[in-house]
Amino acid sequence: MLARWWRKIEPRTPLKRYVAHFLIATIGPFFAGMITDVFSDVMGLYQIPRLTIVFLIFPTIFLFIILTKFGLILESPKAEFIPEDPENIQENRLRLFQTAAAMFTIGAAGSFFLGYFIGGKNFATEFILASVVWGLGICLLFISYVSKKHTIQNTLFLIISILGMPGIAQYLRHRVRRS
Repeated sequence: MLARWWRKIEPRTPLKRYVAHFLIATIGPFFAGMITDVFSDVMGLYQIPRLTIVFLIFPTIFLFIILTKFGLILESPKAEFIPEDPENIQENRLRLFQTAAAMFTIGAAGSFFLGYFIGGKNFATEFILASVVWGLGICLLFISYVSKKHTIQNTLFLIISILGMPGIAQYLRHRVRRS
């Protein structure tokens, strides 16, 4: 279909040259990939990926460049987010921290359940771990009340998440050694 269209294009135009390059860039790799896929068993190559896909990446990139150069792919303008109601944004951030706190609480319950009931580990250590994770979740609930600035809220969220990681990692390291 592309070859028929290529014949109808006026000679010595940039479009005809680009289409000719595209046809060469598509047909050559397609046949090379097809040959390597079909004859890979004959050549003794068993772990070779599907090279047709790899070979056709370049024609796809070339097609994209051509289409954007001739204006056939229209880029949509980027949508700008302009907050209209600051109270609505604060409510959304409160909901975000509540959801994160719920995830920490679910993680604490899951950790205790898996460690104590299924893993048969010590009750005290599993309870301490679950309590630490649950306490971090409770701290997340109060972030939006501590500060109204979004950057400070983001920083507090990052700090709470990072502070919990070394303690939990250290605990898990000791727990694995004892097992």
